Amino acid sequence: VWYRAMAGDASRATQPRRHLIGNALRLGASQLGAFATHRGNILLAAAVLSVEASTAYSLSVTALMAIYGIALAAPQAALPFLGQAAQQQDREGSARLLGAALLLSYGTFILGFIAFLLVALWVATEGSFPVHFLSPSALLVFGVIIFLELNHSIFGLFITASNHVPFYKAALLSGAAILSFSAVLVGELGVWSLILVQGGVQLAYNNWRWPLAAMRSGGLSYRTLLSAGLAQLRLMSGRASGLDFR
Repeated sequence: VWYRAMAGDASRATQPRRHLIGNALRLGASQLGAFATHRGNILLAAAVLSVEASTAYSLSVTALMAIYGIALAAPQAALPFLGQAAQQQDREGSARLLGAALLLSYGTFILGFIAFLLVALWVATEGSFPVHFLSPSALLVFGVIIFLELNHSIFGLFITASNHVPFYKAALLSGAAILSFSAVLVGELGVWSLILVQGGVQLAYNNWRWPLAAMRSGGLSYRTLLSAGLAQLRLMSGRASGLDFR
C-alpha cells in the first residue's frame, strides 16, 4: 500500500512537468512556424530576386514586423492577468482585458503603419537614398496582411493564457505552405508572390480560426470584446498609475 501511494504521488507530481514540457515544445514549434511565415521569404527573396527588389522587400518586412512587435506589447503585458481570469473563469474580466489589449494593439499598429508609410513615401520621393521600400500599393496590401496576423496572434495569446497550445501544427503547416507556394510563384510574380501567398495562406485558416476558437472558448463575441475593452480603457485612463491591466 505504501509503495502504491508513493508511486501515485510521483505520478501526479510528474504530470504538471510533462504538461509544461509539452506546451514548451508546442510553443517552440509555433515560433518556428512563425519564423517561416514572417521571415522565410526574406531568404527566398535574397536567393531569387534582384538585389534592389530583395532589399526593398527585406527592409519593408523588417519595418512592418517591428511595428507588429510593438503593437503586440500590450497583449503580452496583459497575459498574466488573462491567465488569472481564465483560472477564475471570469468571463467579464477576460472580456475587459482582452478587449482593452485588442484596442491598444490596433491603435498602436495603425499609427505606426501610417508613420512608416509616410516615411516610405518621403524616401521614395527624395531620391537621394541608396535603398528604398516597397511601392505604396504593395505596402498597403502588406500592412493589411500583417494587421490580420496581429489580430490572430492576440487571440492566440488569449488561448495560451488557459495553458493550451492547439495551433502549433497549423503554424508549422502554414509556414511550410508559404515557403513552398512562394518558391513556385516568385519567378512569375516577383515580390507580389511573397506578399500575396503569405496573406492567402493565413487567410485560408489561421486568420479566422484562432479568433473564432478564442471567442467560442470564452463565450464572447467580437462586439462584446470591443465594448468591454473600451470601458476598461476608460477606467485605466482615470488611474494615475498608467496602464494597469488589473
